[in-house]
Amino acid sequence: MPADPATQLPPVTVQPTPAAKAKAAQASDADVPTSLASPPPSTAAGAAEVTAVGASLALQLDGMASDGYRASLISDLGPLGSRPLLTTPFSMSVLSKELLENTQSKSIDDVLRLHPFVHNMWPVARGNPTSAVIRGFSSTTSMLDNMRLQNTAFVNVEGLERVEVLSGLSGFLYGATDPGGVINYVQKSPTRHSFANLTGGLIGESGYAHADFGGAIAPGAGTYYRVNVVRQDGGTAVDHQNVERTYVSGAVDFEISENALLQVKAFHSDFHADGSDAFWTVPGVGFYPAAPDAGRLYGQPWGFTDNRQDGVSAKLAWDIDETFTFRGGYTFIEAHTSGVAINNAANHVNGTYTQTGIANAAGTLTTKSGVNRHPSLPPHRRAMLTPSRLELLRLQARSCGA
Repeated sequence: MPADPATQLPPVTVQPTPAAKAKAAQASDADVPTSLASPPPSTAAGAAEVTAVGASLALQLDGMASDGYRASLISDLGPLGSRPLLTTPFSMSVLSKELLENTQSKSIDDVLRLHPFVHNMWPVARGNPTSAVIRGFSSTTSMLDNMRLQNTAFVNVEGLERVEVLSGLSGFLYGATDPGGVINYVQKSPTRHSFANLTGGLIGESGYAHADFGGAIAPGAGTYYRVNVVRQDGGTAVDHQNVERTYVSGAVDFEISENALLQVKAFHSDFHADGSDAFWTVPGVGFYPAAPDAGRLYGQPWGFTDNRQDGVSAKLAWDIDETFTFRGGYTFIEAHTSGVAINNAANHVNGTYTQTGIANAAGTLTTKSGVNRHPSLPPHRRAMLTPSRLELLRLQARSCGA
């Protein structure tokens, strides 16, 4: 039966949003090379797979302020690789580079405060390894460039390109993990155009300076660099608390060919806090003490934490052909920690609390992590079980009908 003309809807015309127009204008800016400003075609929404080489460049323009900080890509998702969020069957959220910069986030405390389902388990000045609570579940599992951190890392926000949160079960991707999810801290990568950013000011009563610069080492040689240097020293917004922090990182990209990219990154981090924050325990159910004074030190001025780290990583991405991609990576981090921690136990009867000091002897923790040391296939040709060794390449190809 033909439709009643009176009930037919008028045709709809879709016009680009102002944000989309701004992004298109940015991509055509003559001052920005096309290789950086224009993400490869495979990164468009709905694409089945993001190419290994193009993903590193596309991430630098993903989640811009002009897009409402809404990201469209995931940097790396276990054996699935870099993917558009639209076609990723997991609960994922991204805090982009411009969001971190424009909110002036200077610590993981500041970063996780931006996420509605995540909060940090203890403040950075406490000195414990970075841990979070995701959807009510404590999570000590975190990643650095998709490689696992084993409770050894103090994460410096100035060295991050973005923060990705996978909410829910992730054992299929990363092995045994906490049920709440995992956080992936993505380090900055080299840019294809020269730039230099200098930032300085005060955080509380401490002086702060940050230099971020990069570009091509040798024009036309396919070699690019990125360097970040941070220094902070002085008092914080908390009485009797002082922070001294130094961070230096470097990254180099080697474009071996149009289809192969080798990335090498290294960093040194030195963090010292006097008057470190106390850890609270509240006994009983239904006891809620009054909100604490944010400027008061509930620990002791002689409490302190030291954390010194040195790390290096290397990743290789090679698009062998339209079917096969090889990705491999390795990270080594050595951390030295020591300090005196203060624990406060609240008394639900009279509102007082008991304080205990615990001396943590100097110790060394080492992380050795590898990722994706296997070939991968596009989604329409990937077997149910991803092989863990290169020797299984031929077997997987036959099982997929290649």
